[in-house]
Amino acid sequence: MHEQVEMMGEDEANSVKQEKNFTDANGLKQGLWEERGWKKTLVSRVSYVNDVPHGPYIISDNYYKVGTYNYGKKQGLERWTYTLDKPDNDVVVLYFEHDSILWQAHPMADAGQLIPVKGIRTYTDSVFVNVPFYNGKTWYQGLFIRDKPKGIHKIYSPNGVLQGRVNYELFQAESYDSLGHVLTQDSVWWGGNNYLIVPKNFRKR
Repeated sequence: MHEQVEMMGEDEANSVKQEKNFTDANGLKQGLWEERGWKKTLVSRVSYVNDVPHGPYIISDNYYKVGTYNYGKKQGLERWTYTLDKPDNDVVVLYFEHDSILWQAHPMADAGQLIPVKGIRTYTDSVFVNVPFYNGKTWYQGLFIRDKPKGIHKIYSPNGVLQGRVNYELFQAESYDSLGHVLTQDSVWWGGNNYLIVPKNFRKR
């Protein structure tokens, strides 16, 4: 695959850079391909190398799905968003390795929550999840083993300030103000389907 890319002539490579929806002499898609629908609404924008998706893509499928192909396989972050021009509106963020999903998160619904209500789903035995905001700064990070949070998990605000942390070994949660002062200290309980934060002095009846 890599050798085929290197064989492309200089004139042809320059042509690919300048044109959209370009097909080479062998009938292979090269460069940026774009499809638009009703009222010129974007349907897809995918980069190709020798007929294989490679590079950034945008695909409209209920949401705009924005990510990167690595020679036909999804790699890295894929964001699902309602619009392409509004920041901090990621409905879903997934992380791929070699076309397989490692984890899935919901920043729009769960931002500001010490324990995400919609939750973070993992699809491998063990993975350290690091979910970014739209601006690239970290929103959530922590280790998951068999789809359960382990150790200390942290959440941040869009400007990079630590908002809180949950210790799943000690079953404790803390939240902080913008200066790093402790606002709350609570307990963490297992609620059957998800962990819950309850007041530290709360007692089961």
